[in-house]
Amino acid sequence: MSKQEKLREVVRMFIKTATGFKPDQCPIDCLTDDLITDLHSQGVVIKVGGDEPYIPTRLNKEITSAVIDYKKKMIRAGYVAVEPIIREGG
Repeated sequence: MSKQEKLREVVRMFIKTATGFKPDQCPIDCLTDDLITDLHSQGVVIKVGGDEPYIPTRLNKEITSAVIDYKKKMIRAGYVAVEPIIREGG
């Protein structure tokens, strides 16, 4: 299950439990899709992977040292990997 699908399930469960949702009022999938679409339009993204950028392991010592220093700077600057809350084409 993708992160987007997991998020959709959490939103669906929240709507059911927090609102006393009644299926005859409005389809829950409609409410879920509307909320996810609105979050996407506001620029909400999902954090993915670890907190550190990938570093190739087959580099010489000088390059590896420089890359590690740069990696530390990126982490201090707040680097995170993200993906959209709605996948393109899906």
